[in-house]
Amino acid sequence: MGANDWGLTACRLALALKADAIVVESNYGGDMARQVLSQAWEQLRRDGTTAGQIMPRVLEVTAKVGKRLRAEPIAQLYEQGLIHHVGARVRLEEQMATWVVGMDSPDRMDAAVHGLTELADPDQLAAVAGHIHDDRLGGRR
Repeated sequence: MGANDWGLTACRLALALKADAIVVESNYGGDMARQVLSQAWEQLRRDGTTAGQIMPRVLEVTAKVGKRLRAEPIAQLYEQGLIHHVGARVRLEEQMATWVVGMDSPDRMDAAVHGLTELADPDQLAAVAGHIHDDRLGGRR
């Protein structure tokens, strides 16, 4: 999928969901992503698709750790029943169930982790991350 295509896809999805933000990974083309999204939104506005809606905020996240470490706190929130999906998310759920550390980047899962991290309660994430860290040390700190 080319840049124009994913920009339009993201903006159409944001419109359909009435999203107030789109999350992009800044250390992998954040400025470019912001520009592509702005151009796509402008194209949809000219086509009359946006119905006067304002473009959602573009939130930039920086991937500072590997995918596994980034995903672990979110995986714990799933296990605790604090996150659930509404509707069918077949390709996302397939990636979540089959991804193995070291495999190529699972795009949907990675996007879900970034988005859910942005939405999650920071105190819950800190508590879960601390619990994961504690387990790795065998209860020792």
